[in-house]
Amino acid sequence: LGVDTQGDRLEAYVWAWGRGLERQLVDRAIFYGDPALPESEAGSPWAALTEYRRTPILHASGRPAPVLATMIDTGGHHTQAVYAYARAHQHAGVHAVKGMSQAGKSVIGKPSDQDLDWRGQKQRRGVKLWPIGTDTAKSEIYGRLRIGEPGPGYVHLSKHLPADVFDQLT
Repeated sequence: LGVDTQGDRLEAYVWAWGRGLERQLVDRAIFYGDPALPESEAGSPWAALTEYRRTPILHASGRPAPVLATMIDTGGHHTQAVYAYARAHQHAGVHAVKGMSQAGKSVIGKPSDQDLDWRGQKQRRGVKLWPIGTDTAKSEIYGRLRIGEPGPGYVHLSKHLPADVFDQLT
């Protein structure tokens, strides 16, 4: 599950992965509300995200498929809210990520500790920030979108998705 924070909402995209990195966009959900509101406050989109994450998605076979990992972008002006949410839900595979626009950077890098005490020492069970090599990731996505037949690397996208999903993907 990939989540992007906006000024008035959270946008979530569920991806399913198969053999040979074949993938499919399974669902998109938008949770309106101020991301600066803590999860415990009324109107916070974080509570809706938690409920969504905990609800298994039904596989075509009828079996429930749980969300195994959630990556939330810390870019923008809700960084501390993302850290707070990731910290509170790290036991459930929720991670804070940050795009790094540098040529040749790996898609997922080594995480860095973000929670330090007044001495600069790492906080136990503190949030970690995972760097994402956006240039490399975008190149990989563009390459995969060019694959014309289902199989290894193919990206399944419904033609019924709103145009803004395609705009954001490319």
